[in-house]
Amino acid sequence: PGRSIEATSEALPEALPEALPESFFPPGLRAAGPFPESPALRKGRAIYRAGVGGFRPMPTAVEIRSMGGKDGLVRLFGFHYRRLFQDPRMSVLFDVSHQDSNVSAAAHGERLALALLGRWVGLKDYARLRGGDLFSNLEGAHQRAKRCPLRSAETRGRGFTEDQRDSWLGHVWLAAEEAGNDQKLCDKLAIHLASVIDVYAPFLASTEA
Repeated sequence: PGRSIEATSEALPEALPEALPESFFPPGLRAAGPFPESPALRKGRAIYRAGVGGFRPMPTAVEIRSMGGKDGLVRLFGFHYRRLFQDPRMSVLFDVSHQDSNVSAAAHGERLALALLGRWVGLKDYARLRGGDLFSNLEGAHQRAKRCPLRSAETRGRGFTEDQRDSWLGHVWLAAEEAGNDQKLCDKLAIHLASVIDVYAPFLASTEA
C-alpha cells in the first residue's frame, strides 16, 4: 500500500526489438491485406463491445501500483508495441522512414504509458520526455500512421480500420496478461481504452490494412 506510482518493476527484456529496420519491409511488398483473424483481433472485438457506449473507468492508483507502478506500465506497453510490430495488420502503420516512428518497442511503450499516466493520475513525465502538447503529438503520430506507404491503396491516407482498432485493443489485453496481471486488471485496462477509442472514429470497414 505504501508503494508509489513511481514503483519500479523488472526492466524490459533485452529480447524486445529495437527500431523496425527498413529491411523489415522489402521493396515490392504486396498490398497490405486482407489478413486472417488473429487471437488479438478476436479478443479485441469482445473488448470493444464491452467498452463501447459510455465511459468506463480507468485503473485506480491502487490498481496502477499493483501493476508495477510507472515502470510496470512502461513494461506492459513495451510488450504491447512488440506485439504490434509482429502483427502484419498493425506493423503497416509504422513508417520507419520517419525518425519519430523508427524507435524501439520499449520507446513507443514508454511514450504511451506516460501519456496515460498523465491523464489518469497527473504524472508530468510525458511532458518532460516529449515536450509539446500531448494531443498535438498524438495527432501527428496518428496522421503519419494513416499515411504510411506500407498501407494498402484502399486505406492509405484514410482512417484506421475496424480490425486495426480491435487488434490494438486485443494486444493491450494480451500484453497486460503477459506482464503478469490478473484477468480483472487486464479487462479493466482494455475496456477503459475501448470506451474512449472512438475519439479516433470513423473507422474503415475494410479487411485490408
